[in-house]
Amino acid sequence: MRLDTDLLLENLKCCLSSGFDELRDLMALFQHQSIVILEALMLQGGFLKYSYPVRHCFYGFLYNVAAGRLFGIPLRGTHSHAFVSSFMSPDEILERSLHRSDGSSTCEDFVSLVQSWLSKIQWAKALGNTVGETNQSELAAFTSYALAFPNNFLALVDTYDVMRSGVPNFCAVALALNDLGYKSVGIRLDSGDLAYLSGEARKIFQIIEKEFGLPGFGKTSITATALGCVFKLVEINNQPRIKLSEDVSKVSIPCKKRCYRLYGREGYSLVDIMTGENEPCPKVGERILCRHPFNESKRAYVVPQRVEELLKCYWPGKSGKVREELPALKDIRDHCIKQLEQMRPDHIRRLNPTPYKVSVSAKLYDFIHFLWLNEAPVGELQ
Repeated sequence: MRLDTDLLLENLKCCLSSGFDELRDLMALFQHQSIVILEALMLQGGFLKYSYPVRHCFYGFLYNVAAGRLFGIPLRGTHSHAFVSSFMSPDEILERSLHRSDGSSTCEDFVSLVQSWLSKIQWAKALGNTVGETNQSELAAFTSYALAFPNNFLALVDTYDVMRSGVPNFCAVALALNDLGYKSVGIRLDSGDLAYLSGEARKIFQIIEKEFGLPGFGKTSITATALGCVFKLVEINNQPRIKLSEDVSKVSIPCKKRCYRLYGREGYSLVDIMTGENEPCPKVGERILCRHPFNESKRAYVVPQRVEELLKCYWPGKSGKVREELPALKDIRDHCIKQLEQMRPDHIRRLNPTPYKVSVSAKLYDFIHFLWLNEAPVGELQ
């Protein structure tokens, strides 16, 4: 599924991925001001959603920023990977001032304060010069989030690299907030070796507590989740964005894409291929190189006997694109059964099924790895 829109609420993305019942419930948030979506939990079968009237709100808080603003409900939680990857640099932060927690004075340039703390962390002898260049777009996102929620700064630190970028950037912002009398909540991990990374992050927090004389900083909260799927921002303002991870299966594939299913001589589908939005579509009888998105040795030429484009536009919004009529539920079911019948038997057998191949074009493969290298922070050995 591809959504071309403004930055969406996570709830809305979950509901669009789940079905129309959830979408209708979400729309009630905007049509009837007594409904708030409090939570969206992913289950194997889809999304389980809780909606309650505000007057019966048991928890007393939520993480839906728009709903919090509309109804004055306190906010809790953290930002998304899409929020982090939507930033390019700290220069994008226009409002840079932040009042002290007691209101006694104002820091006119909180961004510079954060940068000065990052420099101190990078030169800290106790850290053994292990902190090098961090991702500046991530630092900009953390800084902007802290300016908006200085009392509830909880950062998602695995968008690019947890230890080389996410944790040092969090610490720089947390220490800057501490200078102004605020206490950060902690960090959140969504991918990688959660036990190892949380232990290493704890060591960094303890070293910083001792190095800079900050009682309690070593006990900064670390939360983690092990959800095995992603729904990520891939482009903003025509700028492709990528989400990196220690877990390669969670690395996102950047930019707008088109998807095609290629069929062989026997009528079975051979492979699905993603191309860039402006790449020419695969043609019947013409050889095309299909590449694994992340494994350079896995590649194959395919000569399709039939090509089917998979993405269709059902909600054009303001794009001006031609809208497809959404099929009836029975037609969707019949289409699903027909697609399964066109899979090779070894793909759908119950015992040890052959993984179905989803590939990218050669041009998209090159771009993925170019952007990956451009966004990943570079380590330094001493």
